[in-house]
Amino acid sequence: MTTTGTYYVDDDPALLRLVADLRKQSWFALDTEFEREKTYYARLCLVQIATPDWVACIDPHALDNFDALREVMLDTSVLKVLHACSQDCEIFYQRWGAVPAPIFDTQVAAPLLGYTDQLGYAALVENMLGVHLPKSHTRTDWCQRPLSDAQLRYAEDDVRYLAALYPQLRDALLRRERLHWLTDDFAELSEPAKYANPPTDAWRRLRRLDRLANTQLATVQALAEWRETTAQARNLPRAWLLRDAALLDLARAAPTDTAELRAVENLHPRLVSRHGDTLLDLIADASERPPRGLPESPSAPLTAGESAELAKLREQVQEQASHLEIDPDLLASRKKLVRLVRGEPVSDVFKGWRLAALAGALR
Repeated sequence: MTTTGTYYVDDDPALLRLVADLRKQSWFALDTEFEREKTYYARLCLVQIATPDWVACIDPHALDNFDALREVMLDTSVLKVLHACSQDCEIFYQRWGAVPAPIFDTQVAAPLLGYTDQLGYAALVENMLGVHLPKSHTRTDWCQRPLSDAQLRYAEDDVRYLAALYPQLRDALLRRERLHWLTDDFAELSEPAKYANPPTDAWRRLRRLDRLANTQLATVQALAEWRETTAQARNLPRAWLLRDAALLDLARAAPTDTAELRAVENLHPRLVSRHGDTLLDLIADASERPPRGLPESPSAPLTAGESAELAKLREQVQEQASHLEIDPDLLASRKKLVRLVRGEPVSDVFKGWRLAALAGALR
């Protein structure tokens, strides 16, 4: 492919030319558009890539060999620049069982330069580049074809300005000797386990589990695992099978027959008709065994002495954060400081650059 311009890649030869060009790059910006309102797995609709010279929108629906992109996505000699990368990485993990690497996440990097934590892409572009990005297509149907010119311009802007942001962020971090602070955080973003959803752990996403008795918790675990496995197998949203509220109601009610099952609050009659026997078997089995693990219990209130020590620690953190010109919560959250107050070693609570920045102040 040529070295400048904007491209819509919808045939395999064009994709192969683009991949060959990407192999020559030291980095490129990356974004995706997807749809998942009616599915468990996100449906990848568009992949946008930008270098300093060109922007490409890749249409996976039109390609027979979209997976030709996999090799360069996993090539550790080419850096991938994303913003808030988790959902994009999850899509690639679901497709390939692997995650693009290495990664530079502009949302993670910006706070080390004094920007707000979790700053959105449009806000970061406006702050750093002075460009206002419209939000007119944030809820567009990316599965429709053909895509309009306005949709493509919106998608292109998602990586065009990302490619402009990266050199500025990188150089500013280098000047302040902070780029290496991000090594561990970025390495974690490329860990495949971060994007796996094992059904055995599905119960951990539910709230207020500490209020359940052991038998109820065992039931929640069994029902959540069944829901996750079934949702994955049928590619349906979890809530289409069984909502969280209904799952918890089932665990509390522990019905033993169909009549009791139908009486459970928040339970859709269609679910009882289709899966009633399975649900009753799961509940009966769970009642005879202990839970596989326990939810994290709410922390006990701080004593007066602990509260006083926490206040001193927060002062030290704020002083250090002010010196570094970053948000104090980015340096040390209240939850982590409470762990220190309650006796955990500093090196167990903090890692990497945070440990180095805080060790002297907290000693």
